[in-house]
Parts: sequence; structure tokens; C-alpha cells
Amino acid sequence: MEMINASDFKSKVFNYAQEKEWKYLGDLPAIIDFYADWCGPCRQLSPILDKISKKYEGKIRIYKVDTEKNPELSSAFGIRSIQHCYLFLKW
Repeated sequence: MEMINASDFKSKVFNYAQEKEWKYLGDLPAIIDFYADWCGPCRQLSPILDKISKKYEGKIRIYKVDTEKNPELSSAFGIRSIQHCYLFLKW
């Protein structure tokens, strides 16, 4: 699992500031977990995502976005409640 901020997101997932049409930039499928440290369900999901990350290493990426530290990302994606996850695939 990798913690990412808005800058990382723009270079690894999707540059929402410049692009209008969705274009996933990654080479592997990715799960983006928007979470907060104080969120109980977020803490429950974290070990599951960690297991997925280890089991499917090299086949999927798992990114975590701390909504408290990255309000720009939360706003850009309309995150109004957490736990919130996205799955990105390359077509």
C-alpha cells in the first residue's frame, strides 16, 4: 500500500486539474482508499487492503488518501463521507 497526496495522484492515477476526460495513468489496476484515521470502518478495511496488496503484489496497486490531509482530492472527487474506495482499470 502506498500513501499518496494530490501531487502523487495527478502523476500516478489521473491529472484531474488538466484533463477533462478520464484517463487512468497507471499500468496496473488500482484501488484508491479515501480514509481518515478516526474512521472506524476505515480502520477495519485497512488490514484487508494490506492483505490484498501483499497477495497480489505486482498485479494491483493500492493507494491510500488521507482525506484530512488532502482536502483538494476529496473535493475534486466529491467525497462527502468516508469510507470511500475507487477501483481504476486500464482499458
